[in-house]
Amino acid sequence: MGLSGFPMVDVFQDAVEHKKVADVIARHLVGREDIRDKAVNDLELGEVRHILDLGCGFGFFSKVLAERVHPNAQITGIDLYPGYEKCFLQISRTSGRKCRFICGDGSVIRKLKDASFDLIVCSYAMYFFPELTGEISRILTDKGMFVTITHSRPHMEEFTLYLKNILSEMEIQVQEVIPHDALVDRFSDLNGKDIMEPFFQEITLKKCDNMLRFGIDDFNDFLQYFNFKYRFFVPESIDPQKKLYDLLVGKIRKDLERGMILNISKNDVIFTGFRPRKSNVL
Repeated sequence: MGLSGFPMVDVFQDAVEHKKVADVIARHLVGREDIRDKAVNDLELGEVRHILDLGCGFGFFSKVLAERVHPNAQITGIDLYPGYEKCFLQISRTSGRKCRFICGDGSVIRKLKDASFDLIVCSYAMYFFPELTGEISRILTDKGMFVTITHSRPHMEEFTLYLKNILSEMEIQVQEVIPHDALVDRFSDLNGKDIMEPFFQEITLKKCDNMLRFGIDDFNDFLQYFNFKYRFFVPESIDPQKKLYDLLVGKIRKDLERGMILNISKNDVIFTGFRPRKSNVL
């Protein structure tokens, strides 16, 4: 299944709005350490010269890497949406590293040369193209590394249950598997290692549990976050006119006004693949 099977991912096309939501997440995370730092802190990167940031977005991962890799390193970013190019190039160039941006989906890597990268990183995007894991292995050097950050399951469990309870009170039934979960399940802590194992001789795993926290004073921030994520939880077919959205927001605001603190679990996992298995590339 490609991206066409998950039409709600079109929300990422608006880079400006996505950046605002990323800032909201950063402000309300209970644990403050950047997960990208955690992902590479234990890696020897001083000789890494050719880097691919797959699903690069704003370039947050590239910014973390720039301080750790070889001074002459070049960073290539690939993203489906052209709106991220300016920010990606700005972040990378500010760090003093050469960079280029390629606009396209994950399948772009099928056109890249064998063994052309020392390091490939991918944060919160592998569930869009898990079928390309073999291609990732192919374009890595023999000593190359693949670092990917993805969600743990169940993800945002309390918030999902909270929304389902509200919908149940309204006598509205939603499908058993919500769009968000269907997407995350394509590459998560439950299956990520199995997907990577045919293509890497060694795989490590780090769990990173965290939480977003909102109270009534944070309602505007929560609303911006919820507006962005809404289609991931309630299929557009159920609420095409967003009438249900208005009811949900009203109920959530009332709960917060009564003193409820809304905790949203944001548990992630970091996989690192070493020593690509070239013979297994399909």
